[in-house]
Amino acid sequence: MKTLPPALAAHYALGSTTLAYALRIQRNDSYVFGFTSADQDVTFDGTVYKSEQGLNISSLEMNSGFSVDNLELSTLDDGTLFSRVDVLGGLWRNAKFSISRYNYAALEDGFEVIMVGTLGEVTLGNGMVKVELRGLQQFFQQPVGAVVSATCRARLGDSLCKVDLNPITKVCRVGSVIDKQTIVEDFNPMPDGYFENGVLVFVGGACDWMRAVVKTHSSNTFVLQLPLVVQPAVGDYFVVTAGCKKRYLEDCIGKFNNGLNFQGEPHVPGIDKITATVGRRGTSSSSGGS
Repeated sequence: MKTLPPALAAHYALGSTTLAYALRIQRNDSYVFGFTSADQDVTFDGTVYKSEQGLNISSLEMNSGFSVDNLELSTLDDGTLFSRVDVLGGLWRNAKFSISRYNYAALEDGFEVIMVGTLGEVTLGNGMVKVELRGLQQFFQQPVGAVVSATCRARLGDSLCKVDLNPITKVCRVGSVIDKQTIVEDFNPMPDGYFENGVLVFVGGACDWMRAVVKTHSSNTFVLQLPLVVQPAVGDYFVVTAGCKKRYLEDCIGKFNNGLNFQGEPHVPGIDKITATVGRRGTSSSSGGS
């Protein structure tokens, strides 16, 4: 059960309150941002909550069951904080947040945490940013359990797969750039196809922290599944992990020597074979005369 700070609980009981909301976001690159709906900045537990963005919280739904809490907030921004590159590059996706309520006329009353979760969709407008906030109940909406599949259901390197990612992760350097979707590496060549379906993350430069999935890898040329938001520069570094196409013989055994941890059923007959009608024998018989 949640316990309110006594002074804040007493302020609630007055009926006429001076309350404000504070939003704390920890982005995927570990940077922390604070926003407040009050007209003055406030510092609490080492986080500075800025008032200049004009935080506006609306459509807040708090549920006692397992349905997902729903919240949409909007804030003013000139593109310096919620830049198009950072938003489309995924830096704000699934960032952690917490929303608190406090008495802006008496900060010593303390903060009440009313919701925690992760960011959903971020929508950029003309000087306005809208952010979807998802409560922790969102995780209860995910499928639980496994289904039969011919390919592996594990993710390369997770607790089921158990492949050590360190030996198959390489630091590479951009040697030339064809376009936002095609780059040539000149620092750490590997066999063709080695990084296909692998994850590539840029380190530094204009594409810092941007992630992409490798579509094809041939002759040190990486073609990405989707174009990057901005074009990388020659000399930029990126970290890329070997890709896995989740096949039993070609990947799990042949590429990673990890057949014992394969999380699929490659030899189970497919639905076409299971539902096929039984064919007749191919023998022929001759009929005699009457």
